[in-house]
Amino acid sequence: YICPHTPEEKCSCRKPSVKFIKEAEKEFGIDLKKSWIIGDHPWDVGMKEKSGCRAIYVLTGHGEKHKDDLEKNNIKPDFIAKNLLEASEFILKN
Repeated sequence: YICPHTPEEKCSCRKPSVKFIKEAEKEFGIDLKKSWIIGDHPWDVGMKEKSGCRAIYVLTGHGEKHKDDLEKNNIKPDFIAKNLLEASEFILKN
């Protein structure tokens, strides 16, 4: 799933909307309570509450740059990982 819109278009599918997560849930029978969101933008992990998924914020990519926005926007990931490897290891242990 991909949102082709710009932020200015204020569409219903752009993150932090969970429109595509809900579509994937129905299409593939995904159990969102057992699913994880991994992202390097606050709005990625901001989908956590609306979707029922757990979320990991990674510091790679844009992560380090936007880390302060997590607290400013009261977004609380379940874990902050240095990279995808650490995120994967956390998921496997939890």
